[in-house]
Amino acid sequence: MARDFLRAADDDKEHFWVIFLNAQNHYLMHPLASTGTQSASLVHPREVLGPALRVGAAALILLHNHPSGDPTPSREDLRLTQQRVEGSELLDLRLHDHIIIGNGTERWVSLAQTRAL
Repeated sequence: MARDFLRAADDDKEHFWVIFLNAQNHYLMHPLASTGTQSASLVHPREVLGPALRVGAAALILLHNHPSGDPTPSREDLRLTQQRVEGSELLDLRLHDHIIIGNGTERWVSLAQTRAL
């Protein structure tokens, strides 16, 4: 599914999506929260958490790409993720994962799997 998002946004910019899930972890929707530059994407908490509340989501997955092809999380990626975890908890939402995909590669990183979440 994530690779389909990237095919639709095939350029040299970072794109940040949020996948909303219901209480049974069934897909609700996946809005694009931000389009950034080659090396950064500004994602304000209200652009992630506000829509989650409006659609009645119970959980979410963050997803963004790295145009460089290297999905290694940056310090900013880790900071943003931790802030979204804390904000989600305040609103009784579960943040399952933050997935980073390298453009043009089959490489990706799950922050939940690396225990950075």
